[in-house]
Amino acid sequence: MRHLGNAIHTLQDLTSPVHEGEQVYKDNPASAILHGSQENHYPKADDPRRKLLEGATRWAFEMAATGNIPDNPVSAAGYPDIP
Repeated sequence: MRHLGNAIHTLQDLTSPVHEGEQVYKDNPASAILHGSQENHYPKADDPRRKLLEGATRWAFEMAATGNIPDNPVSAAGYPDIP
């Protein structure tokens, strides 16, 4: 389950509005508090990024449940190639 959780977290981070632009994470208390507070807000229902975030979560679960994992699940741009 830990591995599934790590995989889902990675896909969620790749599709989270807070992570857009792939900001560099600074490992210090102030940055951690700011980052955590930004991730504490879920995209609104009409935000297209919500569909992407939920799609990534569902896709990771389906891969784990079925064992059907694509050879290259990431697009050339470095984002999940969510079906």
